[in-house]
Amino acid sequence: MSYNKGVKKKNLILGLFLGLGLAFFVPQQAHAAGCGAPVTGFDGSILGYPETTTHTITVDLSTNFDPGHKYKLTAERGLGFDVATSPWFYIDQNSYSCDGGEDCVSVNNGFVTWNITSKNALEDGISKTVYIDLVSPFGTVGPNQCDVGSYKIEEIDSPGDGCNLKAFQNRNGKDCYQNKSENSCFAIGESITVVVTNLKDVSGKPWEGPIGLKVIQEGGGQLDPIGGNAVNGGKTLSFTPSASKLPAKYRVYVEERSWFNETFPGCVINITAQSGCSADQCGKDEGVIDPLGSTAEIEPFEICNQIPEDGPRDKCLTCFGQQGIWTAIGCIDTSSTEGIVGKLMTVGISIAGGIALLMILASAFLFATSEGEPKRTSEAKEILTSAIIGLIFIIFSVTILQFIGVNILKIPGFGE
Repeated sequence: MSYNKGVKKKNLILGLFLGLGLAFFVPQQAHAAGCGAPVTGFDGSILGYPETTTHTITVDLSTNFDPGHKYKLTAERGLGFDVATSPWFYIDQNSYSCDGGEDCVSVNNGFVTWNITSKNALEDGISKTVYIDLVSPFGTVGPNQCDVGSYKIEEIDSPGDGCNLKAFQNRNGKDCYQNKSENSCFAIGESITVVVTNLKDVSGKPWEGPIGLKVIQEGGGQLDPIGGNAVNGGKTLSFTPSASKLPAKYRVYVEERSWFNETFPGCVINITAQSGCSADQCGKDEGVIDPLGSTAEIEPFEICNQIPEDGPRDKCLTCFGQQGIWTAIGCIDTSSTEGIVGKLMTVGISIAGGIALLMILASAFLFATSEGEPKRTSEAKEILTSAIIGLIFIIFSVTILQFIGVNILKIPGFGE
């Protein structure tokens, strides 16, 4: 009898964790009943921040709501954590107010308009759906919260096309450009300025988000200089070449700086730095540098032409232009060992983590439905133990591989 009580107690706890896990993946089931108010600005999709910096919704609260109570609107995603909140308002009092200069709300004869400007409620994230709730103060007579509606945030796959580049080095008070038609020179150890213009987002508008340079040296090595926010599709950036083997050749990419940095298609130049640059080796400004550099005359792989026009053909061509290999899992950077290993590790860890999560959920389900049966309980324990051991190996996989490759096998360059 005590065994059954203990098993039931464990099953109840594991069932609770299983329910919380399912709630993470199906968060909309945790929302309150609908408000039943006609609204606009919902049940549609918007491009994520910074393509969309404001989103306006309107709710008709002129009927079926108590004008004597104050209310506010909240935006949430995932497990119900608020990512934006409007100021408090009364339905029967026409007003206009802002929360710290942002997320302003206006009331006009019972129609409430909320201008959402909080980045957290507009940016692309794990949860693509943003839920809007109507909330009254706790303890108010009647329903304290109801679900107004929701809107979705579209994922931005990549920056848009478009890029003009200029690269020069200030030497002896002059801006020296590296032109193929002149005996020009970039000196090692001195800052190179890269002027980026005509950057565009996926909708064709000037890019306003964070950007930076990714500098890859021929023969190995990579620099990620400090970037900044582009203004009207342009930004002046810089890096300092510091290679010991000369002349040093660099391939410089312009990239979007976000959770997962991604280079702008075709926005890349080739630069060579050397020692002993004289004052006479200072090229004049010949305008925009060919973004494709020395690879402009190379024909793209025929595999890209086999992809339908409505498919990722442009990404395939861009991948080839960046010395990569296009595969079923996307572009693999072949310019360095780190690019290949990094891509394979990312994909492998993602798949392994997903399998471990499914195993944990399966073991919790077996516990919850075992009803004290020893065989099913034992099977659930074994699955859970295997999943936890697998997660531990996944978490420490990079450290383990580095320890084996560097300290035991002593593979050259493995730990760099």
